[in-house]
Amino acid sequence: MTDWAPTEGGVPEPLPVAPPHPTYLPRQTQRPGLRRLRELTGRQRLLLLGGVLTLILALGAGALVAAGTKATSGSHGSGPAAQQRWKQDLLPFRQAIEDLAAAPGLRYQDTSVAGILERDITVTAGGSRFGTTSSGNERHDLNVLQIGGKSFSRWKVDPNPDEDVKPGTKVPGKWRVEQYDNSDIPYGKIAHKPSPPKLAAQLAKALGAFGDSPQPDAAKPRPLTVDGTPALGIETSAGRLLITKREPHRVLRLEPYTPSEMVDRYQQGETEIPRVTTGPLADGDSEGMELTPITGSAVDTMFDTLVKYADQLKDATDEGITFSLDSAGDLQCGSSGCTASTSFTGKVYGKAKKRIVDGQVTAVMTVTFTIGGKNAGRCTSKPVTLPVNGNRASGRLSCSNPGAGPVYTSVAAQYKAQAEAQSRASGGRTIRYTIPNRANTVIDARALAAVEVKQLVDQAQRERDTANCAKPHSSPSDTQVLLADGTHRAIEDIRIGDQVTATDPESGFIGAQPVTRTITTVNDDNFTRLILAAGRGPATITATENHPFWLTNTKKTKCSLVVDHVGQVDQDWVTKGAHVNMKDGMEVALRPDGKGDITGEAIRLKNGTANQKQVDAVIASIKSNPKLRADMIRVTESAKEVFESSAKAMKEGRNPQWRFSNDRTAELQALIDAMEKM
Repeated sequence: MTDWAPTEGGVPEPLPVAPPHPTYLPRQTQRPGLRRLRELTGRQRLLLLGGVLTLILALGAGALVAAGTKATSGSHGSGPAAQQRWKQDLLPFRQAIEDLAAAPGLRYQDTSVAGILERDITVTAGGSRFGTTSSGNERHDLNVLQIGGKSFSRWKVDPNPDEDVKPGTKVPGKWRVEQYDNSDIPYGKIAHKPSPPKLAAQLAKALGAFGDSPQPDAAKPRPLTVDGTPALGIETSAGRLLITKREPHRVLRLEPYTPSEMVDRYQQGETEIPRVTTGPLADGDSEGMELTPITGSAVDTMFDTLVKYADQLKDATDEGITFSLDSAGDLQCGSSGCTASTSFTGKVYGKAKKRIVDGQVTAVMTVTFTIGGKNAGRCTSKPVTLPVNGNRASGRLSCSNPGAGPVYTSVAAQYKAQAEAQSRASGGRTIRYTIPNRANTVIDARALAAVEVKQLVDQAQRERDTANCAKPHSSPSDTQVLLADGTHRAIEDIRIGDQVTATDPESGFIGAQPVTRTITTVNDDNFTRLILAAGRGPATITATENHPFWLTNTKKTKCSLVVDHVGQVDQDWVTKGAHVNMKDGMEVALRPDGKGDITGEAIRLKNGTANQKQVDAVIASIKSNPKLRADMIRVTESAKEVFESSAKAMKEGRNPQWRFSNDRTAELQALIDAMEKM
């Protein structure tokens, strides 16, 4: 929510006709995000920020481009001085957009339908989405997921949980493939929440309409806040963009212009009434979006959730395929358990036909057993793949639950005892009895084949791997870019709107796409050169040391700067302490920083010494890669144990495994503690 702060004395003045233009004039010092951008790039080197089919090419220094905007501004006058002031006013917004473009993920929180429908959606840089939609009634709350071009939803709290769920326990329902187009249902609007780089490109385009021309007067400038955070606001064709007033600048909120606001401004004589014509607000029904870039430890949490959800899709159902039982089926229960089998017929409806792969559907039967009114557990059949003839499929499924055996034995003994008692009471007359068994059978169509689930899990993991690559990435000037018409042009001559040839590495699709953003940097001086075997002979690619590359054999993204392994626990730990080995043979020693975190120090070796950017990248890798961090903790604990046993041996006059004068036990323990808290 955006609040107008009261003026001095605490009495709010009337709301201005339009939100103010930012009056904050940034200092010449750069915020960390921009400073990292400068550090990661070389003299007149060009930054290439590439998303799948959405290209962002680096060009003129600091030239973050955009289109279609009106500022909430005071008068700037005209001439070079006014233009320079105007550029300074826009700089915080451009810095916030740069920061957004490099974010691994973005969390959207918004409302619609007069605040009734609430959405909390996280979007990765790769375009996968997950989150929740709420309507004030817990029974209607949904989890939603979009990955690999497929949409799924499930009840956040299952209204009909399985019988083996403890009463009162809230568990989510099963994922089901979405039956409708994204425009058909309210929560389908999550598709209108673009990935961080795509939203950054939209905002940059909206911001660019200003150019260098100062804007006319609006209302008296007033401070803004977003949920108590001091903010700067500017009116764009994508909506009113609000960012943090203090450095480092980051996006906070994107909000539409309300009808009443537009009427008021028209009545007060304004000829240019702001309208939303681009970006996520133009396509959806949102009443305003809170924007939170995903950074730090939240990145791991985001990808943990995405990978977990993708793995759960192995049990996702397709409600566009329904099955009906051909008969009551067969049910047999005894001391060895219960077995159920039944024949069924399935029918494929509507858009489910388009989701059928290779003309086959997969069916799974779940049976819940009841013996004498007592729950006897359940069984699930193995998935069976069936051919679809026209829009129908039929087959037979069975499953068994040995765990029902003890229940049957107990119930049988109870019924037998009752029959014997009745027999004695009736003078020895034979009393016949039956044990009531019941099977509740449900047959579901699996939404995805096992191979499809694996592909989606792999995609989620690839997105994590890509996010682990340090950003941004760049190529040197004179790098040739393939245009859509088949010709080549140097990267520094590429302009916004140029049609270039882009490739989606996962699908292999190659096609023309427009360049949406360009940035130039001036300090790149560490590059990696790859020589590739191509059809017409060797080809060379030069890029920054941290540039990600797509490996076709593993279907994964890999950074050129890679930690090879953690240092082997040997005598080196006496002199070096904890250390990791990089692919190029260089090493980085790890130390606790005394503040609960870790720091790095390059170890001088014959083949070179890591520079500070490489050291920082190693630390970032340990923080972002759970497996690498776990390996580091494991070997550090082993080394600490050797120090402890060696110290004891020396104290007792025995030969130690390691002989040292500097006991690193406390240092290693502090390092372990810091990594375990990450």
